[in-house]
Amino acid sequence: MDKFLRPDRFDADPNSSGAASEWKHWYRTFNNFLEAIASHKPDKLKTLVNYVAPRVYEYIADSDDYDSAITTLEKMYVKPKNEVFARHLLSTRKQQANESLSEFLQVLKQLSGDCNFKAVTAEKYKEEALRDAFISGLRSSVIRQRLLENKTLQLQDAFDQALALDIAQKSSDSYESVIPSFSAASDNPEVTKSSQDEASQAAVAAVRVSRNSRCFFCGNNRHPRTMCPAREALCNKCGKKGTLCQNVQELYFRSNQH
Repeated sequence: MDKFLRPDRFDADPNSSGAASEWKHWYRTFNNFLEAIASHKPDKLKTLVNYVAPRVYEYIADSDDYDSAITTLEKMYVKPKNEVFARHLLSTRKQQANESLSEFLQVLKQLSGDCNFKAVTAEKYKEEALRDAFISGLRSSVIRQRLLENKTLQLQDAFDQALALDIAQKSSDSYESVIPSFSAASDNPEVTKSSQDEASQAAVAAVRVSRNSRCFFCGNNRHPRTMCPAREALCNKCGKKGTLCQNVQELYFRSNQH
């Protein structure tokens, strides 16, 4: 009887898409085999070693007993499910063309197996439903992707992460929009050298995060140099306007470097 239940040698790649299914099936057949030869009182660890391929044996080479070897292989082949991503797939899955209602329902049942559904309170169920709707309804695919990388995620954590990513994305877009406008002006032969210098100063002032919240020139709240009310003021030392005065330029850049 035992020869009919003898399993094949286990040789699955733990990184393959069907690794978990292959392991679960093989482990079931291996347990059936152990039950069939129980009267012989086999050494389970030695028997296990005989029925795994060399590359699989490497994972359990340091195991001292059968239970620890099985635990190691279980962790290698059965990865924790991404609950957030699984529920997103379930909630957004649509019936495909030429897919019958029975086939569509079967797919949904398979997807639900990875969703980690369990008995929860009404409040917990509400929070999870809000989290799933929040992620699915996001306009930014980048933020949605980052949230779906979490294996588990609370509603408040999802909101906090999304808010931080949204601010960072808007800041990045704002930063990139400042530089091209000035670099394009530098290619225009009609722009004078003094205008180029002024544009360079404005670009630096617009993107630099300074510890000083006050404008060096006018004393008002921090703002780009081109918007400063004192930009056309005359220098008491040389009589030139603030945008052209070398003394003012040196003081301005010095104040932004400290």
